[in-house]
Amino acid sequence: MKQGTKKINDNNGIWTLAETMKAEGIDDKAFEVGSFHDIQGFDLKYAGVILGKSIIKENNHIRFIVDDCIKFVQREKRRGHTYDVIIMDPPSYGRGPSGEVWKFEDKIIGLIENCMEILSDNPLFFQVNSYTTGFSKSVLENVLKQTVLKKFPKGQVDCDEIGLPIENTNLVLPCGVYGRWESK
Repeated sequence: MKQGTKKINDNNGIWTLAETMKAEGIDDKAFEVGSFHDIQGFDLKYAGVILGKSIIKENNHIRFIVDDCIKFVQREKRRGHTYDVIIMDPPSYGRGPSGEVWKFEDKIIGLIENCMEILSDNPLFFQVNSYTTGFSKSVLENVLKQTVLKKFPKGQVDCDEIGLPIENTNLVLPCGVYGRWESK
């Protein structure tokens, strides 16, 4: 867990789009100049989509989609759509409606490789969060170096643990890892 991480808001951990953009160092004028024309959010859990819509309803540039993420990425590639930013938080394990099995450690490389095909020529960043037990930050760092950094060598990869501070102690409860490629 990185030391010195600052809390951006006091809204029970729910960030507005403006707070998220501020945390990522993205100018809120980005929508006006057209560098982001749309934001896609999709979650296999309907509750996440329903809650997400109510949390950020003030911004009409955001669409929430319930879909298989690999099929969605493949469709976006066929349509010629590209994105400057991709943030993913795939599940550790899941089953599709036809019995398809998703295991993070088996499928993450293929998902990232597919996403490389819809990143714009000058992406800003690419981030993966994982709460999969036993998946270390070193493994995620290696995956990002072999996929994203290989395609976009003018960037840097940063990985670390995700954790929750334990009250009245200097301890952190490890919960997962994140990995991020960012353009220089």
